[in-house]
Amino acid sequence: SGKHPLEHFTLTDGGPLTVTASAVTPEHPVSVQSDLTWLPVEDGSTVAPAAAGFVVTRETDMLDKGGGPPTRIALDHPAVEVKLAVGDVVEDTVELVNPAERNHVAIVVPFAAGMEPLNPTLATAPPEATPSAPPTLEPSYTALLDDRVEYFYDTLPKGTFVFRVRTKAAVPGRFIQPAAEARLMYEDAVNGHGAGAMIAIERPAAPE
Repeated sequence: SGKHPLEHFTLTDGGPLTVTASAVTPEHPVSVQSDLTWLPVEDGSTVAPAAAGFVVTRETDMLDKGGGPPTRIALDHPAVEVKLAVGDVVEDTVELVNPAERNHVAIVVPFAAGMEPLNPTLATAPPEATPSAPPTLEPSYTALLDDRVEYFYDTLPKGTFVFRVRTKAAVPGRFIQPAAEARLMYEDAVNGHGAGAMIAIERPAAPE
């Protein structure tokens, strides 16, 4: 209350905390609210695959500008480095294994910060924006955002499902690519994710 304001303490050592209040009685107890915030020691490129209801894998196909077969890179372990040049187009393939029929499922495919998503539904989209195949099962809803694409299913049957999305390398630098994930929207304990990766984008070679 106004007569007895809250005391606020910020601790940064992460150690144990003891609260002592000499005026506490059964009729006037003390309430303590503890909020914990943290940052992982390592970045998101080092995330290892994990499965707790869903199995998620991801691979990257680097498209050949001359029309040849793509170069495929399996992102099957943490911190795989994908080397690109500005202007390169890649197709990410995410495979989801769902062992049982489930409701309200979300699949999230994040992009590295230096990558520009290609939206094939735009009237001005170039031909390379269209993936090689649509999702195995049409989602109930799809959201293509600047940093990720999200697929939502009201009901997802048992089986294996594949999602493909294309992006273009736009900004030189080294960028973290978070792991693709799947989860139940209303039961976070049922989830799964693939491996994180590092995207290294070089400037295009200067003309001779």
